[in-house]
Amino acid sequence: MTFKPGEYSALQWSPNSKLISFASGDFSQKKLYTISIERLKLTQLASQLLPSEINSLNWPLDGKKIAFIKTEKTKKKPDGQSILYVSNPDGSKLTKLSKSDDSYIYGQTWQP
Repeated sequence: MTFKPGEYSALQWSPNSKLISFASGDFSQKKLYTISIERLKLTQLASQLLPSEINSLNWPLDGKKIAFIKTEKTKKKPDGQSILYVSNPDGSKLTKLSKSDDSYIYGQTWQP
């Protein structure tokens, strides 16, 4: 699929089957990517975020966004805090949806 070293996880097809989103890297040092099936173009999403563990990623039915949960270390939670983000598939408009003091987040789902 790519020549990037490391483990691949959280693979998800886009609803139109033109992109695959995935996390790549070592366990707690992962970055998020999409790859175009037609052009074999690799795009890094959320490049401004530090590498970390990515637990989950999910597309809505319209394929206009990608939601993902990453573990971030905070002063209150040095072992890591789950933070929910959403981004466009091209990596633009990264938005943090949860607060640093929210409880543990896992397995987000889009609602139609």
